[in-house]
Amino acid sequence: MNCTQPKHQGFSLVEVLIALLMVSTILVSVLGMLSIGTRMVGEAGEASTQGRIAQGLVGELQLSQWDKLDEYNLASEKYRYYDYQGQEVDSIDNGLQVYTALIRIENAGMTLPGTGGTPNPDLRMAHVFISNKAGAKGKQEVDLKASDYESNRDVTVHSRILVKMSKATQP
Repeated sequence: MNCTQPKHQGFSLVEVLIALLMVSTILVSVLGMLSIGTRMVGEAGEASTQGRIAQGLVGELQLSQWDKLDEYNLASEKYRYYDYQGQEVDSIDNGLQVYTALIRIENAGMTLPGTGGTPNPDLRMAHVFISNKAGAKGKQEVDLKASDYESNRDVTVHSRILVKMSKATQP
């Protein structure tokens, strides 16, 4: 009679532990990539919204009358507020405001490259500063960025678009 015991096949404890270690390492890596990807999608959406706000403001400036441009520098009307989609809202008190924008228009004529350094009085430059903060914090941030820019300090601005405007092209 043959007295052989049946052969049991399976994984040893060491093999199971190694497999769990490999799976957990891969899982942690994938979860890390998901959080980075989610953050990058959020940043891209924010940059897109800020770009939409800046384009709207630049378009408004380009359609403005030349002699009305100084009104953008007035303290009472200089802040603009936008919701998370880039749509303008009336005030910071309605709970929808997410972004704060500030427009600064330089009064001096602009010097274009290749013109020999002579400023053209028919050209002005507009700076659009946008903060992704709401309320008073947004106002403080755009004011700080504008003053740092004017002081020729290195400043990181969420969105800044320089627009050359000519008196000759205005209706």
